[in-house]
Amino acid sequence: MLELFRQEVETQVSLLNQGLLNLESHPESAAIETLMRSAHSIKGAARIASLDSVVKLAHSLEDCFVAIQSQRVTAGADQIDTLLRSIDWLQSLSRVQEANLLSWLESQTAEIVAIQSAIAALMPADFEQRRATSLTTVEPSSLNQELQQEEQTLETTMNAVIVPIDRVVRVSAENLNRIMGLAGESLVEATWLQPFADSFNALRARQKELAQLLDGVHTAMAESDGNAEGQQLLDQARRKAQEGRELLSDRLSELELYARRTTNLSDRLYQEVITSHMRPFTDGVEGFPRMVRDLARQLNKQVNLDFVGKGTPVDGEFLKKLEAPLTHILRNAVDHGIELPADRVAAGKTPGGTVRL
Repeated sequence: MLELFRQEVETQVSLLNQGLLNLESHPESAAIETLMRSAHSIKGAARIASLDSVVKLAHSLEDCFVAIQSQRVTAGADQIDTLLRSIDWLQSLSRVQEANLLSWLESQTAEIVAIQSAIAALMPADFEQRRATSLTTVEPSSLNQELQQEEQTLETTMNAVIVPIDRVVRVSAENLNRIMGLAGESLVEATWLQPFADSFNALRARQKELAQLLDGVHTAMAESDGNAEGQQLLDQARRKAQEGRELLSDRLSELELYARRTTNLSDRLYQEVITSHMRPFTDGVEGFPRMVRDLARQLNKQVNLDFVGKGTPVDGEFLKKLEAPLTHILRNAVDHGIELPADRVAAGKTPGGTVRL
């Protein structure tokens, strides 16, 4: 149950990070509903797993998102900083192994209280009173009904301990590499069939030559009035040669068809394994918008990070190795490639700059 909870938090944290950055840059977007759903999902999963401290924190987040939606809290940079602090903590939670989760939560009591206090400081003084009034006087919204339904579904899923709906299966890199090796061997073995079929073609050519020689002998014997017994034996040899040639031709056609099908199947298997080893480039850059945003805040700069080709498939292991150099390049781009807003305006540019990857 705790492992399923941890996986749920890991999934929702990614959505929360993306949603908050989207909300900061596009306050008028529908990102707030995504944020509310994610906070609600974490709250429901924590309740099922009996983690009261996480339930309270997620509840505080959900309340804050509700206040932002009703425009009683402004989603400015300072407010986003506070909310991102809570997301960072949840991300740390998602990385704790199941066996250590309860003890880790006990050690985090002070941090949880501090985060909840920071969120509470964002809220209007009369929020709790207004919320209580709205709960008793207003009909449930369609979103609230959807959230309740999603929580029931989540509870059913966690209690049944079934595979998540997206059917994601985690496979170790070593296991995947072994499968790739076997697929490669299968592809190599399949290529052996064609040379084997080619050798049968050579044998068929030899049989054709033999048939021609037998025809020549038959003609010579007919012209020289050879004995009847020899002629009969020669006719039998010609018939056997013809039968063998036809049989060989049929089997060779079947072998060539089998060779093509096996090679095609092995190639498709190999390509599927290669594809399973690939991940969209966006999987490796999920943390970059947050990193660029935080660095820009530290440097008092306005920076927009733009990606081109996020769907490009990249080898998973290679993608991991790209993270460190790309992080270095992006930090340098923000630090040295983008001027301060005042300097940009003085140079006739917009206050904010764009880094495109």
